[in-house]
Amino acid sequence: MEKLYQYVDENQDRYIQLLKDFCNQPSVSAQNIGIMEMAALVQKTLDSLGVSTELLDTNGYPIVYGSITGSSERTLTFYNHYDVQPVDPIELWKTEPFTATIIDGKLFARGSADNKGSMLARICALDAYLKVYGKPPLNIKFIIEGEEEVGSPNLRFFAENHPEKLKTDGLAWEGSSKNVDGPVQICLGVKGMCSFELHVTTAKADLHSQYAAIVPSPIWRLVQALATMKNEKDEILIEGFYDDLKASSPEEMKFLENMIFDEEGMK
Repeated sequence: MEKLYQYVDENQDRYIQLLKDFCNQPSVSAQNIGIMEMAALVQKTLDSLGVSTELLDTNGYPIVYGSITGSSERTLTFYNHYDVQPVDPIELWKTEPFTATIIDGKLFARGSADNKGSMLARICALDAYLKVYGKPPLNIKFIIEGEEEVGSPNLRFFAENHPEKLKTDGLAWEGSSKNVDGPVQICLGVKGMCSFELHVTTAKADLHSQYAAIVPSPIWRLVQALATMKNEKDEILIEGFYDDLKASSPEEMKFLENMIFDEEGMK
């Protein structure tokens, strides 16, 4: 891999400039700012590498899809997103959010890490590999959406309408980070998410607080309901919540015990 690393070192200024270009382009999905321009920039960048691309319409913002054939039958897919969070509160910024600025060797801009930095790390790695070796070692796919920061409402639409584009032997999600004090991290699982709404009605109309003694308070009923969900040990008390929980294997527990994680430092 020495030739590859050498090429990366020799072209780091070009890669850093590309990251600046990506960060300088606003792409706030929650406010529909610069989304189409950002999608076009991502597609243009992949096109320049020889990746076959499509801009796939959804019921919201488009997905940039790309693929390139490698020297193996196996396929690796990269998932990323080109949208970013809003910049508010703007007064807390020390630099312009959409003007990438390097200070003491660190690049500051909205999206520099989440997720334009991670996305470009993969794109630039592929660029370097192609320049040095001519062909990737396996087939590569890119799925880059523009709605991750608003909950990916149309990712299911993409999956249901383009199942063939999801066929792969492995998928690298957006993060793929390196532990500061150790090796590259490979996550074998993540916590799940559950969202819901609670509605409580105790009267037909708003009432004055003088009636609190005889009319139940919907706010307090919600507080009381929430208090029944967890105990002081953070154990979920909802009936049946743990019924389908798969027990960790000895091998998995060994991984957890040996995982490099500074809990006190994180706190």
